[in-house]
Amino acid sequence: MGTAVELPAGTSAGATAGTTYARHDVWSLGAPWNAYTEAYARAVRVMQARPSADPTSWYYQAAMHGTFVRPVQPLWNQCQHQSWHFFPWHRMFLYYFERIVRAAVLQVGGPADWALPYWNYDRPFPSNTLPESFRVPTLPDGSANPLYLPNRRSATIMAGFQLNPRITSPALAMATTKFADADFRNSFGGGPRPPAQFAGNLGALEKTPHNNIHNLVGGEAGSQCQGNWMSDVKCAGNDPIFWLHHANIDRLWDVWLAQGGGRTNPPDIAWRNQPFTFYDETGAPASLTAAGVLDAASQLGYVYA
Repeated sequence: MGTAVELPAGTSAGATAGTTYARHDVWSLGAPWNAYTEAYARAVRVMQARPSADPTSWYYQAAMHGTFVRPVQPLWNQCQHQSWHFFPWHRMFLYYFERIVRAAVLQVGGPADWALPYWNYDRPFPSNTLPESFRVPTLPDGSANPLYLPNRRSATIMAGFQLNPRITSPALAMATTKFADADFRNSFGGGPRPPAQFAGNLGALEKTPHNNIHNLVGGEAGSQCQGNWMSDVKCAGNDPIFWLHHANIDRLWDVWLAQGGGRTNPPDIAWRNQPFTFYDETGAPASLTAAGVLDAASQLGYVYA
C-alpha cells in the first residue's frame, strides 16, 4: 500500500523527488486504527503542541482557512469560496498541509509513505458514517485521541448516524459540463470572480456534497467557534475530519474531469495564473497558481487510490 513510484516528467519541485503518494479511502485502511490513521492522530497532537504563531502549527493552519481570532496573522482567512477559485485554492491548501503533517508523521515514527486519507461518504455503510478513528476516545496505547471531538460535532454523527445519499451524492454536480458559469446551477466549480473568502457564486459541488457535509457533521454552530466547528467556515479547519472531507472534494474534481463530455478546466488566464500563498513544512512561504496544480500526479506528487 502506498508504494512509491516514478513520477512523470515535469514534476513540480514541490513534490518529493521521484515519488508519488497514494491517498486512500479512510475506510479501506482498517478501523478503527491502522498505521495511517494512528500516525495522523499522533501528528495532529504534535502540531497542536506547537506555538500558535508557528505556521506549521495546527491552529495556524486552521486559521488560514478561517478564524475569528484577532489580530489577524499573515495568510489567515484566505479560503476561497463561492467562486471558480474554490477548487484550486483548496487543492493547494491540502497539498501544503499534507506536507506539514507528513513531516510530523515521520517525527513520531509513522509510515514514510503517509498521505492524507479521504472520506468517501457516498459509499454504502459503513463508509457513510464518520470514520471510527474519529469516534473513539483513545489511541491504541490508551492516550487521548486528538481526532475525537464529541463536543464539537453533531451528537448523532458521533454516534455513527448514516448520512443520507441526498446529501452525500455528487450526482447533480457531476451532471454539469461547465466548470465555471455566472449561474451556479450550471457550473461545477463556481462563477468567475476575483479572489475573495466569500465571492457569492458557488458551484454545484461546493453546494452538494461539500456544504451539506460540513453542516451535517458540524450540527449547530456556536458563536465565535464556541460551538460545533464544521458548520462554520471560520472554525472548520480545527476539526481533523475537515481535511479528509476536503480530500474527497479534491478527488471529485478529478472524477468530474474524467467523465469527459466537454468537461474541462477553465482556459482563462485570470483563473490559471492567479497565485495563492501558503506555508511549507519548514514554515517558509510558498506560492502556486491553478496552472501548477491541474495534474496532481505530475505536478504535486499524489494520486487517489
